[in-house]
Formats: sequence, structure tokens, C-alpha cells
Amino acid sequence: MNYKINGLNEKEIKAAREKFGENRLSKKKRKGFFAGFLASFGDPMIKILLIALAVNVIFLFKSEGWIETVGIAVAILLATLVSTISEYGSESAFEKLQEEMQILEYGTSYEGYYYRISGALIILVCGMLCKQQTIDDIHEWSMAKPARKFFELEFGMNKLPSRAQFYNILKNVDAQKFNQSFIRWMKSVLHGGARGKTVAIDGKTVCGTGKLTEDGSVLHIASALVSEMNLIIGSIECATKTGEIKAFRELLGLLDVSGAIVVADALHCNQNSAKAVIEAEADYLFVIKDNVSTIKNDIELFFKEEEAPSHTTLEKNGGRIEKRTAYATSDIDWLYNREHFMNLTTIGAIHRQFEKNGQKSSEWHYYISSAKLNPEELLYHARMEWGIESMHWLLDVHFLEDKTVVWDKNVQKILNITRKITLNLTRIFKAENCTPRTALSDLLKRNLFDIDHLSDFLNFFRRIPVIPSN
Repeated sequence: MNYKINGLNEKEIKAAREKFGENRLSKKKRKGFFAGFLASFGDPMIKILLIALAVNVIFLFKSEGWIETVGIAVAILLATLVSTISEYGSESAFEKLQEEMQILEYGTSYEGYYYRISGALIILVCGMLCKQQTIDDIHEWSMAKPARKFFELEFGMNKLPSRAQFYNILKNVDAQKFNQSFIRWMKSVLHGGARGKTVAIDGKTVCGTGKLTEDGSVLHIASALVSEMNLIIGSIECATKTGEIKAFRELLGLLDVSGAIVVADALHCNQNSAKAVIEAEADYLFVIKDNVSTIKNDIELFFKEEEAPSHTTLEKNGGRIEKRTAYATSDIDWLYNREHFMNLTTIGAIHRQFEKNGQKSSEWHYYISSAKLNPEELLYHARMEWGIESMHWLLDVHFLEDKTVVWDKNVQKILNITRKITLNLTRIFKAENCTPRTALSDLLKRNLFDIDHLSDFLNFFRRIPVIPSN
């Protein structure tokens, strides 16, 4: 259903704000410097140093090794002081996210609303952090007494929008600007960017959007993921699957991928995309298929007839055995048309052999890269591309992206970006606070069942400093 409501006039908005306040997002008050300094002693590494200091103090009474004891004490004080100064003097990851949401309100016309865009987006993020998947579920959760108290204490939101108001405010969010805010936020969170890592770029069709238009056209979005960290660093809308080729190059222009290896499938194996990666000060690793048949056929013939350096791995999982053998060489002066791909340096192949229940099968994949890769490095970066497929799967399983139908494409875009913010927050929190075996769904359920856990979750990001935006 497409909700429409009549907005308030200027007099009614003024009266509402006099009665309920400005309804602006407030930043949670930070601890004072001294309180933060004392809290730093709770860090696990500081605790280990304190134990070492205690042991040294005990032995100090039996010997004259006071220099080492003083050294440990000085190290503890310096570590806690540096940590406190860094946290106290920097903007936090969550404060930066709130700031980006508030920027969206500038220049956006949504007269007649007492509620603000930033508040609606915070409700959306927090609802998804509590495993709520649809706008209806998120709004219903937000109206429960524990959630209402949570929003008042954490963000100063003492009045929340109705379901219709919530939906209509989301419709007024500029999806393109929100996406740019998301990209800026991730640049500030990722200290050092993606240098030395693998950036996988791939597109996904949001299947549920096919019901929104008369011609059945769907929303297709290309996303970039830093595979080693499992963090999405940006995305861009593309009209169709083939439109993803142009979107790939546009996305590179929005991101900081300098020093990274950009991995993409055969759709992007073309001269212009290779040039775009090099101009972004990165290296490319493309799957090559019959779309560049001359080069692909020469590479295939070379690795099947010539000896080349190789690296093999064997993996057993659920009764299935997979053997992967990677081949790579940078001795490619003989390769015809290699100059068509800027800085082409390495060609490679990966032979995958499968066995299950006595049945055997195999397949070959071929690659070109501007980086000088040995077989082990080729296999590593090629496998990192699967991280983005996993991300697409998570969006469908944990957030029901393909099954979620909203009758406004702009709102669907807002939901897609918010899901990615939520997924990034959850993955960062898990990496720092949980065991590798902790399921993402378990973290979201803890937030749902225990509102104090959600507060702790957000407070963790209020302690993470970010680098200033360029």
C-alpha cells in the first residue's frame, strides 16, 4: 500500500516543536577524559600488562630489578593515555554515521513533517540490527515501550512517527545522496582503505522490484566488497545486468581502491574497465571467457600444452573433495593483442576438480591481471571474489531482500543501502567482540531480545575513532 498523508503547516510544525522539542538526533554524552582514562584499563592487553607489573612488584622485594618494573608501569600509562587521547579527540564511527544522515536533510524538500530524515534512518538501522526485515516490522518494533525508551535515551527522540509518516519520510530521502553518504562513511571507517587487499565488484538483481513497474523492470545494483574484511565499501544502481559494465567504472570513481586488486567476472573483462582500474591506482584480476576469444583461446592452449608454475590445494567438505590447481606466468611477450589491456602483466588458469560419491567432474577458469602474481597469489585473490556472493546471500537470508516488496523504488534503494550499513556494523562488531563461530543471526537476535545489548552494540561504535573525510 502506498501511504499518503497531509503534512503539517508551518504553524503546526512550530507548535509541535515547542511542545515536543526540535526532534533532532542528539549525540550521546561522552565520558569525561579522566573517566575514559580509567575505562582504558579494561582493555585486555592493558590487563595483561597490569598482571605482569604485579608479578614484577612481587619479585621486586626479593631482588633489585626495579628498572624492568618501572618500564612496564610507564608502558601501561603511555598506552592508556594514547588510547584515551585518540578516542576523546576523534569523531566516532557512529557519530560520523549520524552526521552523514543529518547531511541528507539539507536541501531536501519535505515540508509538513515534524519528524526528520535522520531520525527515520536511525529507526531503520536499529530495527534491522534487531533482525526486523520489513518496514512494517521495524515500525512495530520501534513503537514497543522498550524501543521507545531506547530511542529517547540514546538519541533524544521523544516522539516517533506513525507508520504512514515513517514510510513517507523514507520516500523523501535522496537515494543517490544517501549512497554517497554511505561511501564517505566507509572511507572514514576504513583506516588505510583497501590497500593491499582484494576488492570484489559484482551486481545483484533485487528480484522483488519486478512487481513495481508495468514493464517488469527490476532494480539492479553493483556493489564493492573488501573481501578480507567482508565489508561493503560502496554500491551504485545500474538499469540492467549489461548496464553493470558502465556502473563498474562509475563505482571505481567513487571509491578509494588505490593499492588494491580489483576482482571481477568476465562481464568486466574489457579494455575500458581495465583502464578504469589502473586509473584508480589499483590492479585488476578479470575472469576471461569467450567475450575476448582470441586472448582466452591462446591462454587456454598455453596452460594445457606448456609447463608453468603451479600451486595446488585440497579441500574436503561434507563428503565432497575439491582439488584446485592454479597456474600463472608473467612471461607473456608472445601473447597476441596483450597491448589491448592496459598494463597486462600476468595470465593464469585455475583447474577445479570435484569428487563426490565416486562421481568426478572438473572445470577450467582463465584470468588476466595487471599485477605480477604467482600461482598461490592468483588462487588466493580469485577465491576472494566469492566473498561478494556470500554478501548477496546474506542480504537475502537475513534481510529477505528479494522477498521484500515496497511500492516505491526509491524506498527499495534506501532499504538496500541500510541493509549494507547494518551488515557492516554487525560484521565489525563480531570481528572485535565475538568468536568466529558466532552467527550473525545470533547477534541480531541478542539485540532484539535484550535492548541493553543493542545499547552496548552502539556504544562499541561510539568508541571507534574515524579518520577525517577528504
